[in-house]
Amino acid sequence: MYPPQGDQPAPQQPYGAPPPDYGQQPTGTPPNYGAPPEYGAQPNYNAPPGYGPPPGYGQAPAYGQPYAYPGMVPGAPQSNGLATASLVLGLLMFLFGIFTGIPAVITGHMALGRIKQNPALAGSRGQAIAGLVLGYISIGLTVIGIVAIIAIVATASVTTVTTTP
Repeated sequence: MYPPQGDQPAPQQPYGAPPPDYGQQPTGTPPNYGAPPEYGAQPNYNAPPGYGPPPGYGQAPAYGQPYAYPGMVPGAPQSNGLATASLVLGLLMFLFGIFTGIPAVITGHMALGRIKQNPALAGSRGQAIAGLVLGYISIGLTVIGIVAIIAIVATASVTTVTTTP
C-alpha cells in the first residue's frame, strides 16, 4: 500500500500543507497591535463616543445601607411573637391535642390582627396561618374523636345479648 504502486495517486496530507519546521517563521506579516501599555497603567475602558450612562439608574446607596424596593421598609424584618406562639402551639397539638389547638387558634387570630395593623410584621403572616390551620385541625380531630366515642358507646349499650334457658 505504501509507497504508491502503479496507477494509485500519492497520499495527500489530511489537513492541507504541513506546518513549517520548528524554528522557521511562518510566511506573512504579523498584525500590528501597537505597543503594550506600561506596567501598572490602567487600560482605557471608556465607552465609545456618543454613549453615556444608562438612563433611569440613580446613585447607589451609601455603604452599609440596605437596598429597598418601592413600598418596602428597609431594615431587618420584624417578627411577631404571637405568630410564633401560634405556630408552636399548633405543632404541640400532636402531643397535647385540643389543649394546645384552641390557644393556637386564638393566638393565630390575634397575630393576624396585629399584622393587619402593622404591615412591617408581614413576614410572620405564614407562621400565624400555619398555627391557625394546625389549631383548627386539632379541634376538628377532637370533635371527630368525641363523636366516634359516643357512637361506639351508643351501639354497645343498645345491643344486648339475650340467652334463653
